[in-house]
Formats: sequence, structure tokens, C-alpha cells
Amino acid sequence: TVASAQAVYAERHRYLQQRPDTGQILDSVWSIPGQASPALNMGEIAPGKRANLNLWNLKHPALWPATDALRALIMGNAGAALNNVMVNGQWKTRGDHGFHAQILQSNAYTNAQQEASERLSALLLRCGL
Repeated sequence: TVASAQAVYAERHRYLQQRPDTGQILDSVWSIPGQASPALNMGEIAPGKRANLNLWNLKHPALWPATDALRALIMGNAGAALNNVMVNGQWKTRGDHGFHAQILQSNAYTNAQQEASERLSALLLRCGL
């Protein structure tokens, strides 16, 4: 909803106005998950830890001009600029084709989209629409 989007923007703006430095921001992203669940073996980038990383294209129009990369990621709609994701040390895409393109072209996504479309058609039919 518009109200939800405004609330998200207001929270991002409030966070940005606090002016945490880069170290504080990265520390909150990296350390809080590890502190919350130490058994998960995460919260820092180190050998033997679970490596979950995102690779962003700062030249993508969704973030441009990313003269302040952290501001662009915090305040922008950065999803489209996500190029790659590593989960548990495994890259989820191959090459430089972009994360979104590989998901949208995958068999799993195509099958899920087809099933969802069929369910929507059946629902609309039941509703008489």
C-alpha cells in the first residue's frame, strides 16, 4: 500500500539521518545475525563461517548515481541492481548474466509462474470474472 511504502521510506530516512558511519552500518549487518544465533556459525566473513554475500552493480540505473554507495543501497530500490548472491559459500548464479535474468529464465520460475497463472485463471472463473 501507499502507507506501507511511505513507512518504509520514512524508516530509511530516519536511519540515514542518524548518520552512522560505514563501520557501524556494516557491523550491524554482519554481527547481529551471529549474535542472535551463535550456533548458526555466521556473523563475520572468515574461514569456516557461513558466507552469505550480495554482489551489487552500482552503475545500474536503480542506484545511479551511486556517489554514496551506502546511501544508494539504503534509500534506493536496489533489487534490480543485484547481480549475484552467495549462500553458504555457493554462488547462486553463473557468469555475468545478472541474478534476476537467471531466475526469470530458470525452469523452476517458469513452472511456478505457469502454475500460478493457472490457479489465477481457475479462481477468476470460480468468481465469474
